[in-house]
Amino acid sequence: MTDIRPSSADLPAPPKQIVESIRDYVTLARDERRTLDEDRVAGLAVTLGEQYVRQFGWDWNEVTTRTTISTSIMSPVS
Repeated sequence: MTDIRPSSADLPAPPKQIVESIRDYVTLARDERRTLDEDRVAGLAVTLGEQYVRQFGWDWNEVTTRTTISTSIMSPVS
C-alpha cells in the first residue's frame, strides 16, 4: 500500500488553521455547486486526518474487513 499521508513537516500551519482552510474550501465548492473529484476528496480527507494526528496524538491505522482494507485514524485507548 502506498503511503499517501503528509508528513508534519509538509504542514507548517497549525492544525486549527488547516482545518479552517479545508472547511472554507469545501464550503466555497458547495456554494458554487462545484464537484470535487475523487483524488481531491481523498487529499482533503488525508490532510484533515493528519490534523487529528497532530493535534490530539491519534494514530493512522489500517482497518481490515472480510472485503476491504482501509486507512483511518483512531484515538488512542486510555
